[in-house]
Amino acid sequence: MALRICTTVVLARLLSPTDYGLQSMVITLTGFFSFFQDAGLNAASVQRDTL
Repeated sequence: MALRICTTVVLARLLSPTDYGLQSMVITLTGFFSFFQDAGLNAASVQRDTL
């Protein structure tokens, strides 16, 4: 968590407001899609004998 905050502060200082806004949108979307990365396949493969 501390590393994420430090990275955000450093990027806010280095990037222009337009680039920082684009970076924020990309991070938000990739974070949202990471919830659906495995789509529960790991839990299903543990519970079933055969796939």
